[in-house]
Amino acid sequence: MQELTKKADVASNVAKKVQLVDDQVSGWCSRVIQKLDQQFNENIGAYTEKSMAFKFEQIMLAVNKQLDQILMEDDDNEDRGFITAKDFMNDFATEDFISKNIRVRPVSGITRAAENEETKTAGAEVSKGDGNVESEEKFNDDIRFELEKDRKLAKDRKREFEKRKAMEEELIRKKNARF
Repeated sequence: MQELTKKADVASNVAKKVQLVDDQVSGWCSRVIQKLDQQFNENIGAYTEKSMAFKFEQIMLAVNKQLDQILMEDDDNEDRGFITAKDFMNDFATEDFISKNIRVRPVSGITRAAENEETKTAGAEVSKGDGNVESEEKFNDDIRFELEKDRKLAKDRKREFEKRKAMEEELIRKKNARF
């Protein structure tokens, strides 16, 4: 009887762990599906009563579809002259990302404690100014320069595309005017 009770406890613990993992994977899966539905209008979220395997297969199909589209766009990259969705998917090149994630401590290297505690430095070499601040500023300037260059390139591509489109429309209007 004790042996059966012990096996039942082990089985119960395993079932709890499996349920925990299932909950975590299901939560991740639903977030991925929500993101895919939002960005690519896939409507995978409509399959709420389907198995997890089915949902993963739908995610795989949606991702493969988008990757194929990106590859086709890359093949036409030289000829297209306009901006695609891929050009806007650089989530890490935003000012919010840079300002929140690049620097992990204040530029001065000093962190402030509560008013009644003493001020703590994050390293004497940083507070003495051995060039870390300058290198961080240079890094931020380099990132800003790259972002501005990419933005200018995207704007130039858009202007060129709009110019070509206007020329094509003008050509079509002239052809239609002749007839």
